[in-house]
Amino acid sequence: MDKITRKELKHDRFAEEVQHSIEYVGDHGKQLKMYGAIAAAVVVVAVGIYFYTSNQQTERETAMKAALKVQGSAVGTQQSPDIMVFPTAEARNTAIIKAFTDVANKYPSSDQGVTSQYYLGITYADQGKLDEAEKAFKVVEDKGDKTYAPLGRYALAQIYESRGKFADAEKELRAISDSPSILLSKEQANIALARVLARSGKGDEAKKILEPYRSSTRAAVSRAAIEALSTLPQAAPQK
Repeated sequence: MDKITRKELKHDRFAEEVQHSIEYVGDHGKQLKMYGAIAAAVVVVAVGIYFYTSNQQTERETAMKAALKVQGSAVGTQQSPDIMVFPTAEARNTAIIKAFTDVANKYPSSDQGVTSQYYLGITYADQGKLDEAEKAFKVVEDKGDKTYAPLGRYALAQIYESRGKFADAEKELRAISDSPSILLSKEQANIALARVLARSGKGDEAKKILEPYRSSTRAAVSRAAIEALSTLPQAAPQK
């Protein structure tokens, strides 16, 4: 696995912006479809991961840039010479899958290979192909380092939750909470964990996790906690 150091980061502000994007998805979960939420949260992060890599021009980076160009394509008529266009969404998705599969297969242990698996997971999840998405995200979890692996875990937790596999989702989110990364905070993992616990009938534990975040100085965290608390089942009034 290629190593990434802070020296290679252009600015810590980037990590903050990525975290804000993830928090936005958490705040607006009711407005986003489950698979769209994965894509919205993960696309921003995956793009950022790519730019974490060294500026040195390498064969892997060239291949990744080509795949990203396909990912940034549109459907319909040509609007700009810099943007690829496909006649249908199906054709675009097919091209995206092929582009990232090629990178993942050619450079399986590199940052670019792991990021490509992440994009494959996004694309499959957005199509509702959860078996394929799960396989891709598991590769990210297994081969990714401390920056990448939590992203795979987070996406897997959403898939498990959507399938009612609450114990599996809880396991993934607790792992992130225990070892948060620059792109996934402990707060983000714990708020997601509380939602899963609530859905699995552990409302008291969920409330215990969420209450401290209600008064967080980070507005997005506070709003997400308050929203999650509002969805918890209310205790029956005492007689």
